[in-house]
Amino acid sequence: MKALYLQGYNATTERLSMDLKQPHAKKPAIILDLDETVLDNSPFWAYTMLHNIPLPQAWYNKAWSEWVNYEKAQAVPGAKKFLDYANSRGVEIFYVSDRSESQIAATIKTLKYNKIPQAIPSHMLFRQKGMHGKTGRFAELEKKYNVLMYFGDNLGDFLPIFHLSLAQRDTLVQKYAADFGTRFIIFPNPIYGSWENAAYHYQYKLNYSQRQEQLLKELKVFNPQKMSVSPAA
Repeated sequence: MKALYLQGYNATTERLSMDLKQPHAKKPAIILDLDETVLDNSPFWAYTMLHNIPLPQAWYNKAWSEWVNYEKAQAVPGAKKFLDYANSRGVEIFYVSDRSESQIAATIKTLKYNKIPQAIPSHMLFRQKGMHGKTGRFAELEKKYNVLMYFGDNLGDFLPIFHLSLAQRDTLVQKYAADFGTRFIIFPNPIYGSWENAAYHYQYKLNYSQRQEQLLKELKVFNPQKMSVSPAA
């Protein structure tokens, strides 16, 4: 995971340098997710594992707010170096997160703790009540800036995926295949992702066991007796 973060940010530094050599009608900008893209929350996820707190309940657990208010989450490898470079080149840096607006102040302190640039309220576009996805916030920034790159650990950090099925998500990825690694920089997330919601068909009222059962049904399994690959159930 650490190596992939370094690989992503290192390769992107050169790509950004190339993009900035091109003429732009509007000021250049980049957009980044925060959790598992700039900030490493693995100590919090370790807490949820030890205390058997499943997703998505973990996001609404009191411990999540306490973790945010801890204000000492570490930056993922390579993030600060890359963002310092972008800042030195006059690029506007926006952090578009699904953290709640009430967590902006604590998040700014966390970014400043890591000496991450442009950690100011006007560059924090956090989730407001009733929001679904990030594309609306992206559109507002795209009106004012030439957004060169998007960074995230989840498909929703780049594209409108709200309530799409797994098959529809696959189709969307193929449609934008050329953008990954150039305009869309995606990082690994070994803990969670919106794909889980799609796998159990957004049936949020299912309990943990029911969700696990649905997730297993989506697996494609090799059968050595039949020499074939087929759904698990």
